[in-house]
Amino acid sequence: MREPADLCLVSVKHTALDAALERIPPQAVGDGLVVSLLNGIEHPAAVRTCYGARQVAPAGGLGRQRALRAARFPRRDASVTLL
Repeated sequence: MREPADLCLVSVKHTALDAALERIPPQAVGDGLVVSLLNGIEHPAAVRTCYGARQVAPAGGLGRQRALRAARFPRRDASVTLL
């Protein structure tokens, strides 16, 4: 990638989460939003450790509404880069 993504959707099974986080380094996300679509309450800590608490919005279970509210993030320009 030539520039960081504005939005990164994490939608792997929990058993593959560590490998997925290794494949997408924090530099690839920059200051974009990371939405975790996994179910459960244990995975957000791992995703926040990798990308930072302010950038992660868990959308599994009860976190969906919170993720939708957090999705109103500032855009750098008219285009949005998805990862």
